[in-house]
Amino acid sequence: MSLGKRLIDKLKTGSEGPVEVTHDEVRARADVVGSGAYGSEIRGLSIERAQPRGNEDPTRGERMQGVVDKITADVGYLAEPVKPLEIDPSSGRGVLRTARGSVTEREYYEITVDGGDRVDVDRFRGREAGGRDRVSSNYGHGVLKRLVDDLEEVVGDRRERVREDEEA
Repeated sequence: MSLGKRLIDKLKTGSEGPVEVTHDEVRARADVVGSGAYGSEIRGLSIERAQPRGNEDPTRGERMQGVVDKITADVGYLAEPVKPLEIDPSSGRGVLRTARGSVTEREYYEITVDGGDRVDVDRFRGREAGGRDRVSSNYGHGVLKRLVDDLEEVVGDRRERVREDEEA
């Protein structure tokens, strides 16, 4: 059972507050405002390796870039598309945001990638006078499952494990 399926199974029971599930050394955490049989209102979502490789890993920047590329190419099913905003291979951190022309009513997605070991998905609303507030976002369970599974694939190095299994 995939990480996304595990999360959705928990959410269908009407969960609220922090919800956490694990699968294949990857953990999903959601700050749930409310949930039901078909969808959930989430204030923040994190997908991370249970055992991060750390800041000293020499492949940190490369892994981060791979995760950013995967999200840019494959996660086009959110309410608005996200594009790379700040990429810093030397620190292994990257930020993607809703494309400027797609922002609706000052609300936008921000996805933070930390070394390829962690991805945080948040939604923000900009204030007229400057600054921003984190807000919740509604997800149908099909979209949420797909998002969690897509992020699990890159954070958990599932592509590499599949290739290693095929070579063995």
